[in-house]
Amino acid sequence: MEEEKKKKKKMEEKKKKKEEGEGGGEEEGGEEDGEDGGEGEEEEGGGGEEEE
Repeated sequence: MEEEKKKKKKMEEKKKKKEEGEGGGEEEGGEEDGEDGGEGEEEEGGGGEEEE
């Protein structure tokens, strides 16, 4: 359960950084997400594309 909360928090932070226009957030998050699993990446990528 704690891992899910962390994932959600990371996603929210990444979304904020993306909205602000900081590309660095994507790189940092991608690396960390890779450890948790590709799930986060898929969701992130999909959401990002839709927003843009």
